[in-house]
Parts: sequence; C-alpha cells; structure tokens
Amino acid sequence: MANWYIGCDNVITLTGLYDTIEAAYVNNATITADLEAVAAPGVPIVGALAIAYVATSDGNYRGIIPAATALAARTFYTLIVTIVIGATTLTYKVTRKAIYYTFA
Repeated sequence: MANWYIGCDNVITLTGLYDTIEAAYVNNATITADLEAVAAPGVPIVGALAIAYVATSDGNYRGIIPAATALAARTFYTLIVTIVIGATTLTYKVTRKAIYYTFA
C-alpha cells in the first residue's frame, strides 16, 4: 500500500486519461484535488490542488501535495480528485496512511 509522506512533496500523477467513446487521450481536462482526513470528511486539509496537464503527453497530468501540508503520523487521508471534461465530471478517491519517510 502506498503512503502519504510527512514533510515531503507528494506527487499526484494521473496517467493516460482516455476517452473510450472518442478513442482519444484527453489533454484538456480541468483536474483539481482535495485532501481530507478520513476522520473528518468534508473538511479539506488542502483544497483545490491544481493537477496540470503534462505538455506533449498522452493524457498525463501531475500535481503536488506540498511538503508543508500538516499531516499527522499514522492517520489516514483521502485524496478526492475531480476531473471535468466538458459537461462531464468524474470523481476518484484514494486513501492512504501518512508516515514519515525513512531511508533504508
């Protein structure tokens, strides 16, 4: 299971956003994300994070949860990603535990 790392930039990557009806990669979506504690749904720790299109890619997008984000160790957080493509809105959620990064 992947984790959120305390005191580190956490990179958010969406790879190969694809429209199966149009049979084409989506390079013009508006994507934002909110990060909230599982114990406090609806209360973003960080809100409206921009997830930007990666130039000249096929539907790839990238954003960052800043290292300064106040995460508590061993606490679960949910990233709620909102993808808007024209009149269509999609939502994707991923939950991970916050831990301190350690070198092996």
